[in-house]
Amino acid sequence: MQYHKIMGVAVWLASGGALAAECSDVDAAEKSLDALIALQDFAELEPQRAQQLAAEMQAEVNAAMIRAGNAPSAEVCAIYDETILELAPQGRIAGPVPAG
Repeated sequence: MQYHKIMGVAVWLASGGALAAECSDVDAAEKSLDALIALQDFAELEPQRAQQLAAEMQAEVNAAMIRAGNAPSAEVCAIYDETILELAPQGRIAGPVPAG
């Protein structure tokens, strides 16, 4: 499933790597895990749509990392934030939305 790919990105981000000053490696790791949790929660309600969102997020993260020279960046954090926000306004997930 796509969740394994997302988790792979989350683990990679958590393992380190230089990030833009606007988004530390800790920020990126937390945001990636928050997005993964939001997608998993949403998958309980709409599994096919969650899979589609996961694939879209993964493609955007991959493209952003390539643009940043294969390193995570503030753009990567923004993608995770957008995913969380896309799910949160409809009350699909519980918990706070991280400040961007």
